[in-house]
Amino acid sequence: MTPEAVAIRELFVNTPGVEINETFNHVYEFWPNLTRPGDHVAFPLPGNFVVPGGFFDWFFYWDSYFIITGLVVQGEWQLALDIVNNFIAEVEEFGFIPNYNSPEDVCRSRSQPPYLTAAIQEVYPFVGDAAWLENAYNAAKREYEEFWLVEPHLTTTGLSR
Repeated sequence: MTPEAVAIRELFVNTPGVEINETFNHVYEFWPNLTRPGDHVAFPLPGNFVVPGGFFDWFFYWDSYFIITGLVVQGEWQLALDIVNNFIAEVEEFGFIPNYNSPEDVCRSRSQPPYLTAAIQEVYPFVGDAAWLENAYNAAKREYEEFWLVEPHLTTTGLSR
C-alpha cells in the first residue's frame, strides 16, 4: 500500500468502537472475494472490477461508483482507479457507460445515473497525472454530450433523464 493508503486505513481502523473496526476489517478483507478480472465480462475491460455484493457477477455503473468510494476510504485506490479506467474504456467503445457488462452481454439500451465525473474526482488525488485526467475528462465530456444531451435522454425542460 502507498503511504497515503496506509494513512487513510489507519484513520478509520483506529476508531474508538471495536464493532466499527471489526466491520471495517471485514469489508477490507472481503474485497478480493468480490474482485474479478476485466476479461470476465462480454466487453473485456482493461482492469479489475468489483461485483456488487457477490449476487451478480457483472460490472454495473451505479454500483461501481459506490464501490469506488468504499475502496478509496480503505486505501484501495489502485483498484478504484481500475474501475474508473473501465468506465473510460466503455465510453470509448460505446459512447456511454452501459447499465451493466455481464459475462454474456452488454446492456447497450440504457445506462444508470452518470457518476463518471464523481468517480474521477474520487481517484484523481491519488493518481495526480494530468494526462490521465485529460483522458478521463474527455470520456466524461463525450458521455455527457453524446448520450445524456441527446434524445431520448434530453427532455423538453432541458434536463436529462
